[in-house]
Amino acid sequence: MKVLFQLLLSVLITFTTQQLSAQQISGQVKDAKGEPVAFATVALHQTADSALITGIAADLDGFFTLPSPETGAYYLQLSAVGYQPLRSAAFQVSGPSFSKTFDTFIMEENVEMLDEVVVEAMQSQVVSKGDKLVMNVGNTMLATESSAYEVLKEAPGVYADQNGELQLNGKSGIKIMIDGRDTYVTGGELKSMLENMPAKNIDAIEVISNPSAKYDAEGAAGVINIRLTRNEQSGFNGSVYADYTYNNLHQYSTGANLNYKKGAWSSFANIDLSRSGRLRSMSLYREYHNDKQVAFFSQEGTDASNKQTPSIRLGSDIELGKQHSLGFTANLSYENAFQEWPTLSTLTDDDPGTDVLIDAKNTIEGQSMDQTYNLHYTANLDTAGAELSANFDYVRLQNQANSRFRNSYTFLATDAVEREIFTTANPSSYDILAGRLDYVQPIRAWNGQLETGAKFSHVISTNNLDFFELVDDVERPMTERFNNFTYLEDIYAAYVSVSSRINDSWSLQAGLRAEYTNSEGRSATLNEVNQRNFFNLFPSVSLQQKVTDNYQISYGYSRRINRPRYSKLNPYVFYLDPYTFVQGNPQLRPQYTHALQITQTINRQYNIMLGYDYSTDFVTELPSIDPETRITVLTEGNVETFRNLSARIVAPLQIGKKWTMNNMISAAYQIFETTIDEVDYYNARLFFSARSTSRIKLPAGFTMELSADYRGPLAHGVYKIGGQWGADAGFQRKVMKDKLSISLRFQDIFRTRRIHGTIGLGENVGEIDQYVNDQSVLIGLRYHFSKGAQFESKKQQRQLEELQRVGG
Repeated sequence: MKVLFQLLLSVLITFTTQQLSAQQISGQVKDAKGEPVAFATVALHQTADSALITGIAADLDGFFTLPSPETGAYYLQLSAVGYQPLRSAAFQVSGPSFSKTFDTFIMEENVEMLDEVVVEAMQSQVVSKGDKLVMNVGNTMLATESSAYEVLKEAPGVYADQNGELQLNGKSGIKIMIDGRDTYVTGGELKSMLENMPAKNIDAIEVISNPSAKYDAEGAAGVINIRLTRNEQSGFNGSVYADYTYNNLHQYSTGANLNYKKGAWSSFANIDLSRSGRLRSMSLYREYHNDKQVAFFSQEGTDASNKQTPSIRLGSDIELGKQHSLGFTANLSYENAFQEWPTLSTLTDDDPGTDVLIDAKNTIEGQSMDQTYNLHYTANLDTAGAELSANFDYVRLQNQANSRFRNSYTFLATDAVEREIFTTANPSSYDILAGRLDYVQPIRAWNGQLETGAKFSHVISTNNLDFFELVDDVERPMTERFNNFTYLEDIYAAYVSVSSRINDSWSLQAGLRAEYTNSEGRSATLNEVNQRNFFNLFPSVSLQQKVTDNYQISYGYSRRINRPRYSKLNPYVFYLDPYTFVQGNPQLRPQYTHALQITQTINRQYNIMLGYDYSTDFVTELPSIDPETRITVLTEGNVETFRNLSARIVAPLQIGKKWTMNNMISAAYQIFETTIDEVDYYNARLFFSARSTSRIKLPAGFTMELSADYRGPLAHGVYKIGGQWGADAGFQRKVMKDKLSISLRFQDIFRTRRIHGTIGLGENVGEIDQYVNDQSVLIGLRYHFSKGAQFESKKQQRQLEELQRVGG
């Protein structure tokens, strides 16, 4: 690693000290949110008579380069659809060796044009911006969704699997970020966090299928960045909101987003309080075969949970002159949850004398406290755009879950009844310390830039499980089910990425990321220690071709990794019911994925994407069924290979001045191959999905949004998942000069988003059918207030992936 960092430092010094000169005029065009304005027109005019000398279109990342003209006075005129024209200050060309790099041009939206045409067509549609697809959420009906989790399920290529975990383009392993910073949980805890995040705070969802080397290699499916709404105005401004949702449970959320800026200081506070819940009806069937007999297990149950979550997010930035800024953010949340899961099961076989009815009542009470802190610094080193940034993070996650399992066995042949009660205490914690340093240097000779950086992280995870049997109201320890597990992990990473506009038609971005992982899992209960050390290189390449102004092609490749979640490496056995256990797997290996993608963009809005992914050691749930004990054990395991050939079309349509339609169609052929207990498994399926959303402006200031989606049957690991479809509708009206927004939304109108899955392990089979209370009605209010002039807020970007693997 020392040699690698010395090499990176040498490359950095070489490019930052080298005196580069070229006879050219260059710069970059961005919008007020700091996003590149792709294909903006840049025209060079003579100051004396405004005569047009030459012009060019910026590339996908907003960069442009013009040849230096003859001696004289000139100015630049910038224009782009949906933005106000922008004119630079006049400048003097001194001679044939003249070269100038402008500071970043910031283009403001054309409000009049947006009101008349564009906002109806653009605000709710998915647009292509360089290496990502952006789904606008702010000011659309999507913002009336109850949570960020529901909004993410509407993003291009995203859907929830049978466990509620999000997938992208049919692939698991999404890296979720918020405002360019990693989230701190994954799995069930990530889902819970997103459900507690109000959708009203989201401005846009960015989907990056082929991330560059500056992103952590974690996340085989790609990266999704949630951009939160932030009023960028001086003075005091923000919004308050409240909504109520009914889905057979009573839920609410309320909060305020507050911003204040004066001089060099800008601060914000997001305060939220929510009560959310889940109601899941489930039926389960299993069939066990052995040499002696066939047994059948069936179960019906309802999983009801609710949680109350207050949270606060604070941040402040100060500009230290024109070149430096310093800031911090803090996120604090507390969750108090209660879950009740009663089930009624029957176990039968060829001998009626052994048939039994199991009445189980399970309850879980839990509390969690999450704290995340970030300190960031940015230095603009010169007028050419060189930038140095640093981020430091500390995270403390604590969770305490106490469970009680009451089982009653009724033997049908004799009506004899046996009862048992178990209790568990399951405290866990995660401490994560991470830091990263990033440097960006524009290289005029390349018409591009160099990016390089390094990162470290240190993780300590502890998980304890105490198991007791309650006899005569006295807890008796069952030490054979106790568990004490500690996981330590250090990751060191460094990267180099270069981008260049080769000519008017071709642009290139290429990078290499190196990551070294040192981990140790200690099971005090089993007296086992598992140590792992591995080093990996993760290349990424993106080549953009501008065929015409209205037709571009992007070719991309990347290699990525999915490391196992910390809790899944814990060799614990967790009790769900008398015939269902969850078990950790300390031998779980990381998943590696090679991803290829070709994206065609037509008229700057229609996207056709073709992709191929090849994964080894694909991480997924692998159940095992014991025909003797009739117990099913659910554990994470590795599927040897996963291949995914996919195609996707994103096609927004402007049907009329008051009607926009966003459409997405995707198809994928997925193949899973593995060997379990010396039996080869081949699970393949052609998967098809479609989604269409219409936004219609009605009289009297009303807006209506209608959406429908279909997801066909698919393969996932060793499971086969059935298809589903659904429809939603919403209405919105803005009053009080658009300051107050009133929303009414109906989800899963026909109650059709059911999940049906099957599995066959030899002669042993399983089948599950469930419905989570997606059918709901939501009423929401949001009031905006502001005072002061508009200002540009600097965005802090960072990536932190270690906490992505927290959770079950």
